[in-house]
Amino acid sequence: MDSEDNLETSLLGTLEEISCLVVSHTGNVTDTLTNIARLIQQRFHSDVCSVYLLAADHLHLILSATVGLDASSVGHVRMRLNQGLVGLVGERRQPQVFADATAHPRFKYFPESGEERYQSFLGVPIIERGSLLGVMVVQTIEPRQFSRDDVRAVANAASQLSPIVNDARFMHESQLQAERLRVVQVTMRTVQDIVNNCLNQLQLLRLAAESLVPDESLILFDEAIRNASEKLRALGNMEVFAEKLMAAGTGLDVEGSKALDPLTDLHDGRYVQERLAAEIARAQRHQSSLTVLTLDLNDFKRINNRYGHPAGNLALQRFAKRLSSAIRASDLAVRMSGDEFVVLLPECKLGQIQAVLNRLSPLEIEVEGSKVSFALWAGWAEYRVGETPEQLLQRADHSLCVDKQNRKREPQPVA
Repeated sequence: MDSEDNLETSLLGTLEEISCLVVSHTGNVTDTLTNIARLIQQRFHSDVCSVYLLAADHLHLILSATVGLDASSVGHVRMRLNQGLVGLVGERRQPQVFADATAHPRFKYFPESGEERYQSFLGVPIIERGSLLGVMVVQTIEPRQFSRDDVRAVANAASQLSPIVNDARFMHESQLQAERLRVVQVTMRTVQDIVNNCLNQLQLLRLAAESLVPDESLILFDEAIRNASEKLRALGNMEVFAEKLMAAGTGLDVEGSKALDPLTDLHDGRYVQERLAAEIARAQRHQSSLTVLTLDLNDFKRINNRYGHPAGNLALQRFAKRLSSAIRASDLAVRMSGDEFVVLLPECKLGQIQAVLNRLSPLEIEVEGSKVSFALWAGWAEYRVGETPEQLLQRADHSLCVDKQNRKREPQPVA
């Protein structure tokens, strides 16, 4: 009983400390979540504690705080709910425990995080009023059987995070709104300059017309100028213009312009939903084709394990450069997470996909004087009228899974 009492006392103490951090939280979400993760990591004598938050699209989980994984991967490790063990926790909305995580078929390797050496995995969902907010994960290097008390303790800790998670979302939206306002102000000043210049040109044109056209024609000309001036002044009305622009969400690429993957310089997964929605609208408007191509580097984890992370990063950079040169300026290449890429191909039929894939081969890097080759898995889907961006991506993902299943029995060897 003493050991159980001590365990309960330790748990209550940890929860009280977390509660204090939540109450004293002043806006730096990453720091607060990291401090809470450190408390959990110390309480469980684990090697890692991480917090993944659900993205605004409700389709992806983003590493938002960690103690134990590479700190530089915070904000950059991003996975779909149908990917990896973290995604499995979010998908099922139930705690998941694995003594040997790397052996699980849903294990997904993310080279930025450096988590391949961790064996045991305990993940619990962060839920508020039935809605998923994120996932908290505890990992250890040595295989470990987490107990029911362990699961209960982490679940209790995760249940206290909802105020901070909601604050994080509010801060993100506030930052986007502030950036939109800045863009609107710059745009309004430009529009007003154009309007003033047009009004001046109309006045000069009216003066020049006095000696060239009869009086009755000048009356019609004056009426036309008045109508044009009223419309131009309405366009130059800064308050009205701002209201319309903000109501439309500016239509400008505010978040997408920042959403670049630092390793490959491609757009990252935060941008793909917005751009895909715009391309679908364009395809509907012009009755044109749109194809989504999904790509996965074959046996990428083996390159990292055999040659080290620098070789893995070089492979990603080399592939991203090749991918950028293989597609058109109107296409968009996105690094979703780890070794997974998505390409949006407007006005591209399924029959043209093979030409794109041919331009991506062969793939190889040079490590310590030796050439290391690697291949691709690929899947694709062409837009069907009425589909949502999520449905189109899911069909492309399914095509990728089919390609993996068909070819995984004879994988390309790493030379």
